Amino acid sequence: MVTPVALRLQDVSIQRKLPLTVMVTSGLALVLACAAFLAYDAVTVRRAEERKLDILSEIVGAQSTVAVAFDDPKVAQEILSPLGTDREIVCAVIYGKTGKPLARFLRPDAAASRVPETAGPDGPGYEGAHFLVFRPVIQEGRRIGTVHLRSDMQETVAQLRRGVLIAVLVLLIASVAALGLSVPLGGMITRPIRDLARTVRAVSAEKDYSLQAVPQGRDEVGQLVEGFNDMLTRIRERDEALRARLDENAEAQKRLEALNRALEEQKAELGTYHDLVTHDVTNFAGTLMVIVEHLLTFPETALPPRGRELLFRANRQIFQLNALAGNAKTLMRLRQKGLPPAGQKVALGPLLQRVAETIRAVHFDRKVRTEVECPADLSIPEVPFLENVFLNLMDNAVRHGPRGEAPRVRIRVVPNGTGVRVAVSGGTPLDPAQQGKLFDRYVRGPSSKGAGLGLAVVREIVMRAGGAVEADTAQEDGKGVFRISLTFKRE
Repeated sequence: MVTPVALRLQDVSIQRKLPLTVMVTSGLALVLACAAFLAYDAVTVRRAEERKLDILSEIVGAQSTVAVAFDDPKVAQEILSPLGTDREIVCAVIYGKTGKPLARFLRPDAAASRVPETAGPDGPGYEGAHFLVFRPVIQEGRRIGTVHLRSDMQETVAQLRRGVLIAVLVLLIASVAALGLSVPLGGMITRPIRDLARTVRAVSAEKDYSLQAVPQGRDEVGQLVEGFNDMLTRIRERDEALRARLDENAEAQKRLEALNRALEEQKAELGTYHDLVTHDVTNFAGTLMVIVEHLLTFPETALPPRGRELLFRANRQIFQLNALAGNAKTLMRLRQKGLPPAGQKVALGPLLQRVAETIRAVHFDRKVRTEVECPADLSIPEVPFLENVFLNLMDNAVRHGPRGEAPRVRIRVVPNGTGVRVAVSGGTPLDPAQQGKLFDRYVRGPSSKGAGLGLAVVREIVMRAGGAVEADTAQEDGKGVFRISLTFKRE
């Protein structure tokens, strides 16, 4: 867990952080060492004082045997008199046979209350800051009195104070020496790092990757500087390569834009040419269709059978040419401008009936039969080019129908939720191998003579209207089926 002090130290420069680290580390080590020495000295001095007081009590007890035996206070007092030379002795007492003090010594600055009136339990002990001892006086194996000594250990405390003062002085001198040495010695570590930091700031500010930091040794910092210089060299090389590539891309972009402008101009010219061609083809096909339909109104006796058959064939070819031009124009318009917005509501049943009538008229000689199953009240939003969708599908079904019999095309409309589903069946059954390619442009069936655009137009219109179209390999009455799903709000 990072403490607030550590967080503040993170922002301090390494030039200050390194001496501070040395000071704290060395200071802590010195404090611990001094504390250990002081603790050892205190224990040693204390034990020496205890030993000294124990020996003194033994000596006094041995000397006072006669005085206690004869109950002689004068002799006992003479025995205690030499203790006055020891400044640590607070008081000394010799107790007689009755347990009352026989003789006593009291240091002049000590209080009289320090002298116990009766002897305490034998052995050493502590009372506050004083060390005391009670020792029996023995004669011929029996106890005849007691000796009591008390010391305040002034010398011991003074010695400990001197030790603490010396430790503090040593700590201060060592700290100053460590600080004085850490600044120049630490500079050997911090100087390369500060130079590297200045180089990093210069590179970041000027984006000049040619700058280099100066290595000042082969240690880890020197290896870091060399690695940083190598990284800058690689970045500079990549930057130069990137700039060259960007310049090349800019030139390529200019060339591409010029090509796109030329392509757009060509597309515009092609679109204009396409519109002119499809317009002329449509007008030409319309004129031919009017002529052929007029010729077909003549009595059958007016034209030979072969001529009438050729007129019907020409009528179909003109219709297909007109459909081809219309499909190409529709595809071009969808690709360039998309599907126009939907118009007003349109009744789907009459629209399908018109498409069926057109198919029967175009293929009049083949006696096409059409069936339209649609609810009479079904109206849908007008989908642009939707009539072209059903015209292409029904014409495709007729052209791919079996030869030698009248083609039958069936359209069935089923309302489906928020939309409708339309199935157009007719023609030969669909080949599963061709199912995924039928809606691609310029793909034709084995017996087709068209351009391969009809079903592509169907898919483009339906998908842009938000619907889906599929060629189903399942059959209805042995016929191929195209299904269209359109979703919109119905009335």
